[in-house]
Amino acid sequence: DQEHLRGSFQWDIEREWPTHSWESITDFTAWLENEKDTLAIELLLRNRKPSKTGVYLINKHYVCARNNKRNKMKAPRSPLETSNRKKPTKRTGCQCTLTIKTYPDTSCVLGRYVSAHSHELGNANLRFTRLSESARAQIATLLRLGIEPQKVEQMFKQGLYNKSTDLLSE
Repeated sequence: DQEHLRGSFQWDIEREWPTHSWESITDFTAWLENEKDTLAIELLLRNRKPSKTGVYLINKHYVCARNNKRNKMKAPRSPLETSNRKKPTKRTGCQCTLTIKTYPDTSCVLGRYVSAHSHELGNANLRFTRLSESARAQIATLLRLGIEPQKVEQMFKQGLYNKSTDLLSE
């Protein structure tokens, strides 16, 4: 039995670290976009670090955008500024995280996904998320088809993530 280096592909597999695996980074990217679109969430890349020992290539750590931690320090707000909010704060302390690793000598990507969110998902979460690239493309297509902007906005508000929504019906 050969002992594998800490953090290597085999070491991670043997310790049952990954909850998910993808054939390639392209497959992972497609899965991630689908996950964000389906659940109406944002997963932000918080950290990207290369291996110092070469046992893996890159380790990327994503967090839910509604996590409390911020990348940049901001000046504290006065109580008056925060008391006039029209919508609740985006920050809920959500613990959803995703960590992926790529390895030398394989295109396979391993990941550990803690998918539990501390907030509502889907349409209820839309006002706290940025539009994904695929949603932007869908909007652009609808506008190019000549659908009025107000109608496009209404369609998205009424249930962007409702699969039964017929986007082109009157």
